[in-house]
Amino acid sequence: MPNVGGHSSSTTKVSVEDGSSAICIGDDFREVSDLDGVRSALIAMREAMQSALPWNRSISTLCGFMQNSNYCVQDLLGNPKRAAILAEFIDYILGRNALNWENSQPFFVCR
Repeated sequence: MPNVGGHSSSTTKVSVEDGSSAICIGDDFREVSDLDGVRSALIAMREAMQSALPWNRSISTLCGFMQNSNYCVQDLLGNPKRAAILAEFIDYILGRNALNWENSQPFFVCR
């Protein structure tokens, strides 16, 4: 599955050792290359954030904006890098909301 926030094309491997056996887990952080990848990654992110941080509704706002704007179809019509631009936008909003949280400021909202 593509990773909206990741910008690495390499594979990250984690080794978990239990006694004499070891398990290696690989996760491929590919760039998002199509709109379906953006949608899938955003949905997975929303589900994970709602489980981990149920009080943080900023991801729901971001998902609502993306759905209401049809993933910015009018703004990015014909742009071959549409998915990458949307991934950068999502990453930017999440980063700004994290900074706002640290500074006790409100999250971005969709009006």
